Formats: sequence, structure tokens, C-alpha cells
Amino acid sequence: MVVNTIKALINISIEKDKVYIKDTLLLLLFDIVNLLIQILFFKIIFMHFNIIKGFSFNEVIFIVITAQIIEILYNSFFMGGFSSMSSWVAMGKFDYFLLLPQHRELIMNLYEMSMKNLIEIIFPLLLLVKYNPFKYFWDIPLYIVFILLGLFVRYSFGYFIASLAIIYTRIDTLQMIENMLFTYSIFPYVIYKQMAKWIFVVIIPLGLIANIPFAYFNSHSLYLIFLAIIISSIYLILGKLIYIKFLKKYQSAGG
Repeated sequence: MVVNTIKALINISIEKDKVYIKDTLLLLLFDIVNLLIQILFFKIIFMHFNIIKGFSFNEVIFIVITAQIIEILYNSFFMGGFSSMSSWVAMGKFDYFLLLPQHRELIMNLYEMSMKNLIEIIFPLLLLVKYNPFKYFWDIPLYIVFILLGLFVRYSFGYFIASLAIIYTRIDTLQMIENMLFTYSIFPYVIYKQMAKWIFVVIIPLGLIANIPFAYFNSHSLYLIFLAIIISSIYLILGKLIYIKFLKKYQSAGG
């Protein structure tokens, strides 16, 4: 069963992470400091303005927190596997996943998951208690749905980039650029103008990750829920189709 496979992969990750407990604590400290710096950055800006392009300080911080939670989930479950794709193809380990009797992609994508990274989510969740815009009790489960939809979009784009390794093998630099780009998902969508809006909202969905949840809780428009579902579905399908397309051109490295 899929659930048993995921449980097994989580247990393996936990056992590996126990060996590096000091690294886990240092990683947690680093990410807390990183998030505090981001908040301080916006705090300094809002010392001079109450509202910037219609966004208040609390609203901007909500976007930052949402983007951080999605990125932490992505880093915990998927980034390790996607980052390893190049080496798997080069050394022939990719063949191992293709020969698995079932759940090939699931195991491949979660193979290098890191539960220690998931600890980082504690601090953003604590900040969410202070800066959330929730008005109704059902806003909390809806927020979780938005987080998952944002994660699907982030996963799909990362999957697309990782799939390039099947043909081009060395894509480390491209993945580094991808991860750097998505650090800008913490910014309100109003920063994107003209061509930049088309590129960073439609092609590279930086402006969608955290801004759609914010837009919904600001207006409670059901249209935004359907929009988030449609967008995440499109990116999931595209990610899958691109992987299949590249897999047809795969040539085993042996080993």
C-alpha cells in the first residue's frame, strides 16, 4: 500500500536524522534567524509607511509565513530526491527506481526526504498564531488546503527541473537558480509588473504560492479556491507529462 511505503520511507529518514542531531539543531537555528531577518526587513520598510500598495505589515508577514511553510514542506519531502536526480542518472542508480515493482515515482521522489527539516515549521506556525487573518473556524482547514495546493505547484515545478537530469544529467546550477527564485515567493504579487507578472505568475509561479491564500482570506471569494485547485492541477499534470516525455529518451548509464 502507498501509506505503508510512505511510513517506511519516513522511518528510514528519522533513523538517518538521529545520527545528525546536532546538524538538525543548527539547521533549525539558522532557519529561525533567516525568517527573523525577513520579518525585520519588512519591519524596517513599514517604519516609514503604514500601507504599501494596499498591503499592511501584518498582511505581508502572513504571505512570508505561508511561503515559508510551503518551502519547508517541499525541502523536507522532495528537494533531497530532486537534488539527487543528477547523480542517480550519472551513476546508474536511476535504473534501480525504474525496476521497482510498484510506487516507483513515489519512492524516488521521497527517497531522500529529511524529517529533520520538518522541525523548522514550528517557528512559522507560532508566528501564524499572531499574524493569521482567519475570521471563521473553517478558515483553518481551508488554509491547510491552500498550503497543500501551493506545495503541489512547488513540487511540480521542482519535478520538471529534476526531470531534465534524465537527458542533460548535470542540472545542479539550474536547480540552484530554481531554489533561489522561489525565495522571492514571499513578496506580494503587486511587485510584478507587465512582462515580469507574466513570467513570475504564469510561467514560473512565484507570485501564486502564497498570494492566492492571502487573496482568499482577504476577500473570502470562492473563486480563488477553484482557481488554486485548477492551477495546482495544471502544474501537476504538466510535471507528470514532462517526466514521461523525458523518460522515453532515457539511456541507462549502467552501474
